[in-house]
Amino acid sequence: VESFPRRRAVEIKHGRIAMAAFIGMMVQELGVTFPGSLDLAGDYPFADVLKDGMGFPALSNIPS
Repeated sequence: VESFPRRRAVEIKHGRIAMAAFIGMMVQELGVTFPGSLDLAGDYPFADVLKDGMGFPALSNIPS
């Protein structure tokens, strides 16, 4: 009985984290990108990172 308020608070916290993760997943799936580029010269815009897809294919588009 004493742990019920804590369990309720933890469940609410986990729910909020799950909602934030879902929003982050939807933003990625919709292809929303930040304006600007990966470097100061402007040679690698953020939009070009996802041109081959998300995940590991996108990593190959990041300059080293």
